[in-house]
Amino acid sequence: MNHPEPTVSGGIVSLTSNFLNVLTPINGHKPSVTVMRHRTMDLLKQAKSRGTLDHTVRQMVLLTGLQNFLPASYAKFQAVVLEGMIFMMSGLPLTRLAEKIVDQLGLPHSAPLGERLYTLVKDMPTLQKLGQIICRSPGLDPEFKQALIGLEDNIKTVTYGRLQPVLAKEIKSLGPDCGVIPEKRILAEASVCAVVPAQVRLRKGRRTLEGVLKMVKPKVKRYMPGELVLLDRLVRFLDRRQKDWGLGEFSFNEIWIRPEPIMARMPHWPYLKDCPHRPRP
Repeated sequence: MNHPEPTVSGGIVSLTSNFLNVLTPINGHKPSVTVMRHRTMDLLKQAKSRGTLDHTVRQMVLLTGLQNFLPASYAKFQAVVLEGMIFMMSGLPLTRLAEKIVDQLGLPHSAPLGERLYTLVKDMPTLQKLGQIICRSPGLDPEFKQALIGLEDNIKTVTYGRLQPVLAKEIKSLGPDCGVIPEKRILAEASVCAVVPAQVRLRKGRRTLEGVLKMVKPKVKRYMPGELVLLDRLVRFLDRRQKDWGLGEFSFNEIWIRPEPIMARMPHWPYLKDCPHRPRP
């Protein structure tokens, strides 16, 4: 079976034969996502046992076109971006890495590069933040820049249904002095938190106020500690390689904020804006 090759800036990157095996139809039909993930997990386990996991990850990252997106004025940092992303992805648990490979293979072959990159980092708040910074750099291709802006303006990675159990538990813990009725929708979503509008009924004064519940998204709470550890390792990796890329005496370690203070400041509960009985993070 022939599979069209995804277009990337600067040329065509063909899918590896291993990735094509993940897409092999079953009785003439496209395999389900579950089947594709099982196949990808087998692929990754084999690659890890052979010591070729980095190569497999590289092929997946190259599908996004990341190796070509920096403008000429930042060309000397292109290897830093590419090798840094490959390092980060290689450090993910195999289950997460399998999900990301299947997500890439599930995109239309004509998917823009920005969409591929967004899909790659959509549930990784640390890399989403880096993407938001990069999209403000001058000289980026306008279409690609617009796609990166989606990392800030169009994030949709969680549903109200996923938040509801945690919200219900937190609201119950407020006690009788605050009656909170959340709306069954997400008002806004960022890389780390989601905001749900709510009405706050105070027993004293019989007032009803408009408030918001701001909470860390479940996947962020689950994955953020590991990602920050990976970023800490990434800094040391980049410093070991910086001479290979002609960066002089530039030190990544000197500009890196250690992860412990970041984790200490992360909110671990919804923030009820107008309730006077709830501590603020």
